[in-house]
Amino acid sequence: MPTPDKFRECYDAWKRASDEHRDMMDAVMAGGPLDVEAMERKLGQIDVLHKEWMGLAAQMSTRTPKG
Repeated sequence: MPTPDKFRECYDAWKRASDEHRDMMDAVMAGGPLDVEAMERKLGQIDVLHKEWMGLAAQMSTRTPKG
């Protein structure tokens, strides 16, 4: 079972990666160079972190009383 700290850590890592990707897009929109490989790597990282978070969320929801 994941701990609440692990759940939060995973969420924070996903959020940081998402923010970094947004910053990369902002830089391109401001006229900066497009680094396709770096952006694709970041999207891959975001995808992995999201899947991890979803798995943890599913485990956490089974131990949290619903009501």
